[in-house]
Amino acid sequence: MSSTSTSSGTGYGTRPGESAPPPNRQRTVAVIVISVILAVILVIAGIVLVTRASNSGGASGAASDFLADLQSGNNTAAYSLVCDETKVGMNEEQFQQGIAELRTKYGDIQDFEVVSEDTVRGVSHVTYNITTSKNAEPLTMTMTTQETNAQWQVCDIDTGGQS
Repeated sequence: MSSTSTSSGTGYGTRPGESAPPPNRQRTVAVIVISVILAVILVIAGIVLVTRASNSGGASGAASDFLADLQSGNNTAAYSLVCDETKVGMNEEQFQQGIAELRTKYGDIQDFEVVSEDTVRGVSHVTYNITTSKNAEPLTMTMTTQETNAQWQVCDIDTGGQS
């Protein structure tokens, strides 16, 4: 007798002329459900990572971008980082006028650095030392930023009454 089979058996554990047993339906369903769950988790993780990457600087990143835009003279880009609540009381033309007045008073921004950052529940207070062309000593400025729809925006600027 030969141990090899030439019949239509389909694999290990089957006899010549028999077909393989049907797959375990519960196992197949479990594998599909687990695969779908893993795919959903991966998609959610990807969305979170992309959102965080697009706003990777967080509160201080938004405030630094705002200052960098002002430093480069791109006031329109700086205004785009202002939160909607603040824009209600100040349109872009008023913002441009305010920046011009600050430039007249303090001069151009030469450099800035974060001194501290305190964030609680989507609201952050970021304090900067800002070197300007007209002041020998750096100005200290605190910006309040707020996270709205996964975007940090500048909502308030406090110069502490410095002249």
